Amino acid sequence: MMLWGVILSIVIAVAASYTALDLAGRVAARKGWTFATWLTGGSLTMGVGIWSMHFSAVLAFLFLPSASRCLVRRVCDCLLLFRAASGVLFS
Repeated sequence: MMLWGVILSIVIAVAASYTALDLAGRVAARKGWTFATWLTGGSLTMGVGIWSMHFSAVLAFLFLPSASRCLVRRVCDCLLLFRAASGVLFS
């Protein structure tokens, strides 16, 4: 199960990166409110993609014999952090 979780994590990372970079190219060609819309979409895609990749990798490691816990607040904080960081990087 752990191997499939890691493979899923890699697939999510590749798909999110491709989508976010495609949206980043569209941001450069826009002005005004469309710029803000594409920027929001790109940063949201990248932030959620990074978070999803990280979360699926963490789930893969939960099947290891060592004890692990998943803290809901920490997971939500990471989602907000990745979303904010992606917004800064795209602008």
